Amino acid sequence: MRFRLRTKLAIAFLLPVLALFLGAGMLVHRVLRRGLEEELGVRLSSIAQSISVSFTTTRDVERLSRLLPDPESLVRQRFVERLNRFRDTIGVRRIFAVTPGLESLLDTRLEVMPGTPLYDLEADRSEIRRLVEGEAGSVHSVLFTGADGTRYMHGYAPVHLEGELVAIFGVEGSAGHYAALDALGKALVVLGLLVVMLVVAVAVFFSHRLTRPMTRLVDAIRRYGRGDLKEPVEVTTRDEVGFLTEAFNEMRASLDRRDEQMQLMLSGIAHEVRNPLAGMELFCSLLKEELESDPVRLEYVEKINRELDYLARVVTDFLNYARRRPLTPERFAAQPLVDQLVEGLRGEAARKGVVLKEEVETGLELTGEREALRGTCANIVQNAVQASKEGGVVEIRAWGVGSTRYLEVSDNGHGIPEGKIKQIFEPFFTTRQQGTGLGLALAHKTVQGHGGEIEVESVVGQGTRLRIKLPFDESLRPLVHEPEYERSQTEVEMIG
Repeated sequence: MRFRLRTKLAIAFLLPVLALFLGAGMLVHRVLRRGLEEELGVRLSSIAQSISVSFTTTRDVERLSRLLPDPESLVRQRFVERLNRFRDTIGVRRIFAVTPGLESLLDTRLEVMPGTPLYDLEADRSEIRRLVEGEAGSVHSVLFTGADGTRYMHGYAPVHLEGELVAIFGVEGSAGHYAALDALGKALVVLGLLVVMLVVAVAVFFSHRLTRPMTRLVDAIRRYGRGDLKEPVEVTTRDEVGFLTEAFNEMRASLDRRDEQMQLMLSGIAHEVRNPLAGMELFCSLLKEELESDPVRLEYVEKINRELDYLARVVTDFLNYARRRPLTPERFAAQPLVDQLVEGLRGEAARKGVVLKEEVETGLELTGEREALRGTCANIVQNAVQASKEGGVVEIRAWGVGSTRYLEVSDNGHGIPEGKIKQIFEPFFTTRQQGTGLGLALAHKTVQGHGGEIEVESVVGQGTRLRIKLPFDESLRPLVHEPEYERSQTEVEMIG
């Protein structure tokens, strides 16, 4: 949740700013580029027109029209020297003259021979056609990049003799001032990256400010879901999140008061129910003494006594499930815990013909409330024993991976139908006649209270596997001495 919300907030900050900056930068760059390109084109076409005007005398035009493709011609050499003076004075790269068919007449580049077709001007044929057809007095080409990586442009102007097109003068100039435009483009890119970094930093800062109260609120919701309603959520803002937190604290206080009233009511019910049960158990023991000579009636008394024991277990389990009690975590070895489980249930397993097997990772430690976890595991193991067939096997395994500990109980009994797997942890759900339906519900509640979870895998007719995943707290100190348990203490009475 935290990552997704922060990402959304960062994107909400970043996208509009980035789009605005990129749009403005591209618009400015395009406007400047078009302006500089148009300025260069006008300049070059004006120069070409000026050169064309200098050759409009009748004598020059006639000589130009009769110019032979002989590079040694004195007329050609004088014309080329004249163009070179223009080139040096104006500061352009190249000046040339071509026929309407784009064959070279004059060229300041010495390597271009007279009469040679200038294929590099084919890209400008559409502009030159306008001069040939008399649509314009001067034109310029689009900007192009030369072999040296520099941008260039051509300007053209015609020369006529008695209304007939004799030659076309061309001027090639470099766009040197485009270096400034390129520098501006690079500056815009760098500035854009800086803006993006700044926006990301601002987005992360504000998203952290916004999500931190929400994170505390989510943590509190999870804590309250586990039954810890005592600690309120700190109100750090006066915005909508702060108002939500205040409303949540009011709800928490209301639930806490109602929970305390429920605890008092449950204690009262337990007191009112246990007193009559204790009296009935006393009278049953007296009746057993008086009816020792009457086996039939004595059996009736035994049945009453068994039902009273069952009612007492129901009351105890109900109170254990409903009571809110803080856990006292400790760090202890897993092997003694598993040994006690096996020892405590060995008798019941033997009576049913079930074999108990254990496999614990060497040196494995657990953290949590030992007795709560022992009761949880005992409930699960006893359910596995009761679900197994005669000659079945119940395996208890414990191992660790990183900061997670696993306790697994598997059997090869009847299995659980897929539709009922989600129901086994619900209170009062049971498939046994004498089951209270609170054993696995209490186990699930205890595991959740430790911050863990229970996974169930079951196949009807093949068996069931329950795996408990528990976090391991490295900060807890291990017990120096393992507590000693008498045999009577290991005989844990199971429910479910």
